[in-house]
Amino acid sequence: MNQHSYENWVKIKELYEASGNTNNVFYKRACEIVKTKKDPLDEFFRGKNESQDGSNKTRTPSHPERVSGDD
Repeated sequence: MNQHSYENWVKIKELYEASGNTNNVFYKRACEIVKTKKDPLDEFFRGKNESQDGSNKTRTPSHPERVSGDD
């Protein structure tokens, strides 16, 4: 994670704490990122980009049925 992204997550965590709104997944995600400098969802998203055959083709956001590399 680059420094700019990390600093944004620090701000997000602080804003949730200041508002008292700490019972949500975004706050919990921010806490984990601030603690480890790693996004806990990276692994989840990485797994979503792998196809059933183990290749690492990514889905096109506007066309989830379309896979890059299928052209």
